[in-house]
Amino acid sequence: MARWVPRFAPGSDWIGWLRAGFAVTYQYKAEDCPRITPSLKLLSSLPGPKLREGPMSETVFAKILRKEIDARIVHEDEQCVAFHDINPQAPVHVLIIPRKELLNVNEMAEQDEQLVGHLFKVARDLATALELREQGYRLVINNGDDAGQTVAHLHVHLLGGRRMTWPPG
Repeated sequence: MARWVPRFAPGSDWIGWLRAGFAVTYQYKAEDCPRITPSLKLLSSLPGPKLREGPMSETVFAKILRKEIDARIVHEDEQCVAFHDINPQAPVHVLIIPRKELLNVNEMAEQDEQLVGHLFKVARDLATALELREQGYRLVINNGDDAGQTVAHLHVHLLGGRRMTWPPG
């Protein structure tokens, strides 16, 4: 039988960290576990942070918008704010969030078409400013729990500075 030992401080919520997208490493005896096959179904059924635990006004993004939490802001206008991700998945990882409270793509209305177009225009302009345009970059919107959305506020990830693989995660 495999013996899994999470490398986190005692009492920490390592499953929550895993669901939030942080790396978790394990120590195990190779002879006890010759082949490790992660199960996404198993991961999604584990306890941990859920997409909607409270009102959107209490998300980390809402706190950044209200300047209650510091962020490395790279763009700010009347419609959106863009800042560097605190857990970057690439050398350049910027999050672009609308000031309007939108949970995800499913909650967008027809009147949000201009706003979403603006988010992508800002992403393009930031990619140019961050010198990603020539080599390429990726734009990602995670929509819902199974897609990996961990903050209940629509946001666009701008990733670049390294070669991306396909399919993603």
